[in-house]
Amino acid sequence: PNTIHIAASCDDNYAQHVGVVFQSLLENTADPSCVELHLISNNISDLNQKQLSKLVSDLNSKLNIIPADDSKYAGLPTSRYGTAAYQRISLAHYLPQTINKVIYLDSDTVVLDDIRALWDISLEGKPLAAAENLSPKAYKNLKFSRNEYFNSGVLVIDLELWRKNDTHQKTVEIIKNNYKIIRYFDQCSLNMIFRGCWTKLPLNWNQQSDIYGVLKKYSDGCGYSTVEIKQAILQPSIVHFMGRHKPWLLNCYHPFKSTYQHYLDKTPWRGAKPKDYSLLNSIFYSLKIKKILIKIL
Repeated sequence: PNTIHIAASCDDNYAQHVGVVFQSLLENTADPSCVELHLISNNISDLNQKQLSKLVSDLNSKLNIIPADDSKYAGLPTSRYGTAAYQRISLAHYLPQTINKVIYLDSDTVVLDDIRALWDISLEGKPLAAAENLSPKAYKNLKFSRNEYFNSGVLVIDLELWRKNDTHQKTVEIIKNNYKIIRYFDQCSLNMIFRGCWTKLPLNWNQQSDIYGVLKKYSDGCGYSTVEIKQAILQPSIVHFMGRHKPWLLNCYHPFKSTYQHYLDKTPWRGAKPKDYSLLNSIFYSLKIKKILIKIL
């Protein structure tokens, strides 16, 4: 009963990054032996699977690697992330029926706090807990209010309610019927299913890359106060490197890029060279963030 179940999903291209997720999570959890990790593998190589298993074992925890079943989403449109983005929706089927709760984490996150604090947050009888999505664009085609649309990169899920709700099949039907208008297939479909039926997490548990722009000029309609936004900027529990601002890219100047690198250097992928990216966009983003941080501090 004390076990904390964590799930992630990725393909072989993101094996290094999910390694950082696991390293940061277990290192910052007081008792990592209470954590059990579940990874949905979208063709992760045998070598990378062995490296991930050793990383987790060395940190006194356990990793279950589950092959992804792409047939669950056959024929549905995919983004640049492929079917890996869909797999979180089927966690209620992938995980044993005896597991009734799980925390899902995207593979572009870094955990900086004890994950038990997130695990212990009450779902208040709702199917999931999530943070509001900060981008003012993602929800518009759905005609949602801004503060009722959540980000699916960090989820606390009641698996029993997801099974009763048949979330997987409802998602497939929504995407088939609405793929022309929804911006993010997996996230938008979950929002359509659970509209008005989710618990709001404190923003520090999903500090999204859009947070700097929201604080500066896109705060209208946001459900978080300026104080909450500033606190999440300065003391995040989970940093979520959304969109283009990936810390493994050469010209990314996200304030927590060095934090990602810190944990990367403790994994089997230490020394991995960053990939090149658009220099002009990165410089612009870096300057914008620096101005915001100067105002806060």
